[in-house]
Amino acid sequence: MKSVEKHISFDYTVRISRRAKRLQIQINPFSQVQVVLPEGMAPERIPSFLEQHRDWIMKTRARQLVTQAGIPQITTVIPEQIYLRACDTVWHVSYQQAHENHLSTRGRMGERAELLLSASDEYAARHLLQCWLTREAKRHLVPWLASVSQELGLSYSRVSIRAQRTRWGSCSSSGGISLNRALVFLEPELVRYLFVHELCHTVHLNHSRRYWDLVAHHEADFRRHERVLGRATTRIPRWAIPILGPANT
Repeated sequence: MKSVEKHISFDYTVRISRRAKRLQIQINPFSQVQVVLPEGMAPERIPSFLEQHRDWIMKTRARQLVTQAGIPQITTVIPEQIYLRACDTVWHVSYQQAHENHLSTRGRMGERAELLLSASDEYAARHLLQCWLTREAKRHLVPWLASVSQELGLSYSRVSIRAQRTRWGSCSSSGGISLNRALVFLEPELVRYLFVHELCHTVHLNHSRRYWDLVAHHEADFRRHERVLGRATTRIPRWAIPILGPANT
């Protein structure tokens, strides 16, 4: 969405939140700006709020551009190969332009795994790949979380797979866990730690001392995992970055 104020020189999206108490700005590792708007608050407050924090936004995005400068750039949106580290699976992608959009798979169980992709353009192809990624993440992550939950003796009410832009996972007050589909690009030990992190939130919905003591009880090396997770967004391929839609205004 293009900003409505001339002095706001960047695009942003708006997410309406029932839990938020005040306006918030989130900038994901790919310099995309999102405003969190508490449910019931007038969206007209957003432009002036962004202007108040303009310097911080621009400095944060500038720092990220410096960081991203050292990351090899992909010349095309559609990859020739997809490696899901969490599953230790390599998918070979065959892409061709066509009038109809379609994705199919071929060759599992020890054979060469292939994604056969037909789409009208790269935007449509990327959308198909992201839908496939969500399904593949659900297929692997949901039973994996259930297994870790049983192992730790920490239960949850439900699980969902989402295309989160700023979090690897989250836990609601009712014990529902949301997992970022991009977790499949991380090493298995990091994914398992993220499960531990969120499952411990079913006991303590905060980051108190008692919460971290519980995390440490289940994963002694949690500090190192936290550091690695904080930098792990660079492992998400550009085609898998959620496609930003219009703001909810």
